[in-house]
Amino acid sequence: MKARTVLIGMLLFLACACQKQACDEPVQFVVQAGEVTKAGDGSAVTQLFVGVLDQEGHALEDFRRVVTRTSSAEDFVFELTLVKGMRYQVVLFAQAAEAYLASTGFTSTSMLRAVPVPATLALNDEGTDAFYACLEVDASEMTQNVALARAWAQVNVASTLAVDAGTTVRLTVSSVPETFDAVTGNVSGTREMTMSGTCLNGVAFEQGGNLVAFGYVPVGKDGALVDVSVKVVREGTEVTREILNMPLEPNYRTNIMGDI
Repeated sequence: MKARTVLIGMLLFLACACQKQACDEPVQFVVQAGEVTKAGDGSAVTQLFVGVLDQEGHALEDFRRVVTRTSSAEDFVFELTLVKGMRYQVVLFAQAAEAYLASTGFTSTSMLRAVPVPATLALNDEGTDAFYACLEVDASEMTQNVALARAWAQVNVASTLAVDAGTTVRLTVSSVPETFDAVTGNVSGTREMTMSGTCLNGVAFEQGGNLVAFGYVPVGKDGALVDVSVKVVREGTEVTREILNMPLEPNYRTNIMGDI
């Protein structure tokens, strides 16, 4: 009698183990950056940071990873083995190599909830662009096609006057956040940001005039009202223009035009 009881118990254990394996499903993610944006093309974005949360919002660190691509012609592609019937939150943040998060220092999914925003960024640099998404998934769909949204706003500065090559350009932007949450799209902290570079000499702007500079300004999902100072140093002469209460929205362009 004891031998039979043990045998039945072993059979039940094997049945449960097989059932659990049958519930594990590989789900492929195909992620695009820049396809549905209204500013820029995402060409410099080569790293995708991936984090996964369970239904209660707890991080599942075994899923944490950094996925790379070599060019904007490629999608980010990766696979997660999920338990069928369970729902997950998959958190994605894409950037140029090492721009905001360090790949070797990505030791916790919680880092995606506080992506650091520096106090200075370069103008005319696609490497300052960033994208994100947070989606609910389960294993019912074997392939997930994801289009990332731009996390930042793009600001273009254009002049109705000719601007010499080598002209120094600097933007000072108020009320820029200190951290960005890729789960909610919200931001925290506030400070002034400085963006500097050299004039894009001879680049025609779509609305007329000459494109002086462009930059990506970090904002939260709800956008922001900021004050912007545009400073151009041309042949030793400094020209400054102030724009107050300028609205910025993520994934949109805001154009500053005038006799700069």
